[in-house]
Amino acid sequence: MTDEIFYPTIKGTRINAAGVVVRVLSNEVIPGLYIGGYAASEDLNHLKENKITHILSLGSFTPVFPDQFSYKVIGIKDVPTENILQYFNETYEFTDTALKSGGRVLIHCFAGVSRSATIVTAYLMRSQSMPVKQALAHLKAVRNVTNPNTGFFTQLEIYHDVRYDVDVKHAAYQRFLMANMTDEKKSGYLAS
Repeated sequence: MTDEIFYPTIKGTRINAAGVVVRVLSNEVIPGLYIGGYAASEDLNHLKENKITHILSLGSFTPVFPDQFSYKVIGIKDVPTENILQYFNETYEFTDTALKSGGRVLIHCFAGVSRSATIVTAYLMRSQSMPVKQALAHLKAVRNVTNPNTGFFTQLEIYHDVRYDVDVKHAAYQRFLMANMTDEKKSGYLAS
């Protein structure tokens, strides 16, 4: 075996996540903000070495160290029709509040490739006033496996269009919901 670190499954066996070989547990995106996969969230030494105080888990994960860190868990699936946009305001507030109070945040999904990359990109867009492509380029320079799925990328573009404030009444958001519902029916994710 090489020096590559494979993400552990919840049962502990080693695999490479979705064919992506990840060599580090997490990467610091901006001071105090880290992105990683599930393995980063369950490695207490890694969390303590990086002085993590808050963990934002994107998926159906149970907090591993609930007495040691402040957690927010959002059960987002990594499928193009998932409405991740609805969580951008909430995840921004969690992250920004932690950072502004001197905390350090790990945002993770299973592999640290799509869901967490989307949320971190949305955070960069709003906090740094960056357009989508610039925010993604910044993130890819730090974590080269970054690759939001196509549906998430579209939602990042909508986030830019709504000026980083998801309002259910905004026309762009309404169009997204209608188009997404049609796509879900076509793909079989939504019962007719």
